[in-house]
Amino acid sequence: MNEKIKQLAEQAGGTQKYVPSPGVWQFFDDELEKFVGLIVTECANAAMNKETGIENGLSPELALVLSGRAQAYKQILKLFPIGEKDGKSTQTD
Repeated sequence: MNEKIKQLAEQAGGTQKYVPSPGVWQFFDDELEKFVGLIVTECANAAMNKETGIENGLSPELALVLSGRAQAYKQILKLFPIGEKDGKSTQTD
């Protein structure tokens, strides 16, 4: 399993089980929701990585806008709302 996924699973409170085999994780519903939220946040933050474009002499903000990363960030969070309760997102933009 990817180390980052393991780290997020542990951060969410999941417990690793070794029966029937290593690599099986168990989550309670609230832990699973937190785990998914952590993965979505990581993906959205990866989309907002400002490093690309800076090497071309652009400011981080301009590189972000020109690359479409801000739109990708918003789209990821729109598709996978974090903290959704009863079909309504508790997330703020």
